[in-house]
Amino acid sequence: MSQITPQPQLAMPETPQLIITVFFAVLAVLSLINALRTARAQRSMFPIALFIGCGLAVTYEPLNNFLGQCVYPQQGQWTWIEAIDRKMPTFLGLIYLFYFCGSILYIMRRIAEGVTAAQWWRMYGIGVVFVTVFELVPLHYQLWEYYGDNQPLNFLMGFPAWWWFANPFCLFAMAVLFHFLRRTVLQERMSLLFIPLTPLALMATHGPVALPVFIALNASQSTVVTNIAALVSIGMSLLLMWTLGRLVCVAHGASVAAAHGRGAR
Repeated sequence: MSQITPQPQLAMPETPQLIITVFFAVLAVLSLINALRTARAQRSMFPIALFIGCGLAVTYEPLNNFLGQCVYPQQGQWTWIEAIDRKMPTFLGLIYLFYFCGSILYIMRRIAEGVTAAQWWRMYGIGVVFVTVFELVPLHYQLWEYYGDNQPLNFLMGFPAWWWFANPFCLFAMAVLFHFLRRTVLQERMSLLFIPLTPLALMATHGPVALPVFIALNASQSTVVTNIAALVSIGMSLLLMWTLGRLVCVAHGASVAAAHGRGAR
């Protein structure tokens, strides 16, 4: 029997909403500038297509919120999109433009340069810390909330621990996917296809590792069940990170040689 918890009806704090919207608007502009510069340096439309695609990827958020029991206060919200009875605020759309675009471009560059296994896991570890710290301030000011008494591993200011691992994983997974697609399938003249591919890639990478928690949250009120599901999601994220690392990581010597080659040029 379904155990879906109704989303609470909350009021958006006015001043924090204004501050965070302006702040993320600045970061979104900086992300666009970075994408344009990268496009010029690479003589490629891909970074621009990725930027646009990341803007469209916010369409995954209503489904993600519905299944993961996350809510953005509805009353007084400056709404970006609305779906599945979920209102997504303007600052969220701006977050997607820098959070995803900048991170994916950086990870792809590191992969192209040659990343070792140690560097791969170090980057992921930094990503886990960044994702966690990133959420704490908005949670403190009640700009969004993870609701329901059955939220798993929920011991850090209302931010369930499985998100710490799943959110950065999808950035790495999308970067690996796009890296190989650009090398083997989608040549430069097909770069605009990454606009629709970006939201699809987000759903295809984040959705599977989140699925155990999504099912448990909406099927049981037992935190024992949801905690087990959260551990499964964390394990899946780590296993897939290891698998992706096996695809893209190089030996330390090869990485050093690549770095020397770039320096010589």
